[in-house]
Amino acid sequence: MTKHQLGQKCLLLALLVFVGLVHSIRHQQFFQDYSHGEHNIQDLHELQINEYPHSHLNNYPLDKTLKDRDWFYIILNMESNVDKYAQIPALVHSYLEPYNYEHDDNPILDVYKYHYFDYSIDNLNQRLDDIYNMLYNESEAYDPAKDTIFKTKEDVVERLFQFSPYNLLDGAWLRYITPPGPISNIHNYLFSIWMDEAGNGSLDKNHARMYQNTLKSIGVTLPPVNSHEFAYNPDIIDSAYSQSTYALAISQMGKMFFPEIVGMTLQLEWEVLALKPVIKLLKYHGIDTSYYDMHVAIDNAVNGHGFKAKKLVIEYMDQVRKIGGEELVQKIWKRIWNGYITFTLVGGFFDDLEKLITHKYDPHEEMVKMILRKSKYGSKNHNDRTMGGKKINDLFADPELFLSLISKSGLIDPDNVENSNIFKTTTSDGKMYGVFSDYELKIWKDWIKTFSNNSDPDTDTGSDDSDTVEDMKKMIDAWRERQDGVFAHAGTELTGPFQGSTTTESVQWWFEQESIDMMGALANWDTHVVCGSADKSEFMKMITSNSAMANEIKQEERKLAAKWIDEGCPLENTKYVQLNGWSWSPHRRG
Repeated sequence: MTKHQLGQKCLLLALLVFVGLVHSIRHQQFFQDYSHGEHNIQDLHELQINEYPHSHLNNYPLDKTLKDRDWFYIILNMESNVDKYAQIPALVHSYLEPYNYEHDDNPILDVYKYHYFDYSIDNLNQRLDDIYNMLYNESEAYDPAKDTIFKTKEDVVERLFQFSPYNLLDGAWLRYITPPGPISNIHNYLFSIWMDEAGNGSLDKNHARMYQNTLKSIGVTLPPVNSHEFAYNPDIIDSAYSQSTYALAISQMGKMFFPEIVGMTLQLEWEVLALKPVIKLLKYHGIDTSYYDMHVAIDNAVNGHGFKAKKLVIEYMDQVRKIGGEELVQKIWKRIWNGYITFTLVGGFFDDLEKLITHKYDPHEEMVKMILRKSKYGSKNHNDRTMGGKKINDLFADPELFLSLISKSGLIDPDNVENSNIFKTTTSDGKMYGVFSDYELKIWKDWIKTFSNNSDPDTDTGSDDSDTVEDMKKMIDAWRERQDGVFAHAGTELTGPFQGSTTTESVQWWFEQESIDMMGALANWDTHVVCGSADKSEFMKMITSNSAMANEIKQEERKLAAKWIDEGCPLENTKYVQLNGWSWSPHRRG
């Protein structure tokens, strides 16, 4: 063999060794992408593909001042928050860590359903069968009529509302699951699930859109999920954002947390029978179940998403075994099972939801909280409008006084809550349309109802058998406090008897006199009061319409005013009042 031929053989051998090394590196890199993501590690011999990506977490620690709803908004608007991107692995880690089986200090992990088991196909099938049967038995035994938490339709509506941050992003954990280029069969399983979640090109089958329609059917309309208004909706509890934020965050790191995504997918798709009691509950209260019916059908364990999720776990574990043997299988399995149970328990949402529903809140306390929440903008939007002589803008700083004045105004009607004037202002053509959410309007109604059996001593107008004159005097006394500072009263004049003569003065001036003097001026308000006929009196229209004045008048006060006019506008025990030399009697008008 010549030196030339020997050199060619050596070169060929070197090339073969190089190709083999490249193939080995690419093989390891392929699995690295599955289990860890991209790492800046120069020496592949230092890379242990079974380890959790701790180095990245140490380099980019989590900003703990941010809450789940902050991250929810940040991730959905990532282009505007690129400086936060590097912290997302730490965010995902913060969700996974409490349910990591390297720790034994979390009692929830001792519950059989969540208890760790070594991976084998038989063990996996046994545990999944046990969970399936457990959910089936619970579903069969469930009776919505005996539900101890969601007892009313309002409770169920609240449940649907609180689930909106997650269900309006249904499938989000898989949104970036498929890498560009040729894909593996495992990725194909995951992508097919994501396609179904997104609707497979059909708007009507898009899961998030279907849930949006469910919300609309119960009268709940929400702003876009990526909006600031949605993320910081004060009516949605903090933990309601936890599951969706975890799903959004882990979707951003599909390579780094691939095993956890596999486990998360298995949990979501396999435990679909947990939705059957929800379907029973919704049907019992007459609420559309299309969204949940669809999930039970598409996620089934025979040939649906449940079947695909279990199959992809088995194929994935087979691939892991070929690369790293049984030891690596068990290490990766711990991460998969960590992903499985984390999604179920993250954020404590279900516990918080139960507390929200079962806790009998104090409507008055909720009203105080609502005033304080809205004070930032509410205290700047009412110009010179007053209530009880106080500027409304200033009242936001004193919620208790504000509520006291509202309770004495005509904004609320405890005897006819739905028709209270406050709600007339919140309709599509009202001045406060869109100011209050559906939940806040519910708080208003609950608060108004607290007055239904209570008599306010300051404005008690008495019964039908009481002295109309004395009741009217009390009512004028109550109005006096409310009207103080009302600009319109300074420019409107009334003519009436005063200290033996006739005088014309502003409404504000009359309020400063005795109540009986104000009554005399009202009785002689020719253009607005027809004594003997409340129906023909323009004054009654003024205090019953949707106007600023009407909003200050209570329903029982309107009834008393009508009674007084129908009785002929009596003043004290005098049937006749002398005005400019002519006599007036209740029978002269109307």
